[in-house]
Amino acid sequence: MLGEGHVGRAVRQNQLLVSGDIRQTSTWVRNPDTNEEDQQNYVSVLARPYYRADGKPGGAVTLTSSRVDHFTRSDEPAVRTFDTVVSFINMIMLEVQP
Repeated sequence: MLGEGHVGRAVRQNQLLVSGDIRQTSTWVRNPDTNEEDQQNYVSVLARPYYRADGKPGGAVTLTSSRVDHFTRSDEPAVRTFDTVVSFINMIMLEVQP
């Protein structure tokens, strides 16, 4: 459902979210259609909102890893790089006219 889970929380809280094992958090949304592969593939997750030209959230950019604790802290090089890339996306999106 729209607005749920790790991505929904990132947008609602307007921040970068880092999870070493999303399956062990309250943001892991159990979907009846979810198969075992999802539980193996979507473990470590990064999510940060991006915004449309009108300043409203357009969604979130996400990066996932199947490795437990691949992403654990916001000061890790991979997480900082992701955050920088999303900052560039936000700058570009704010320049695009609706």
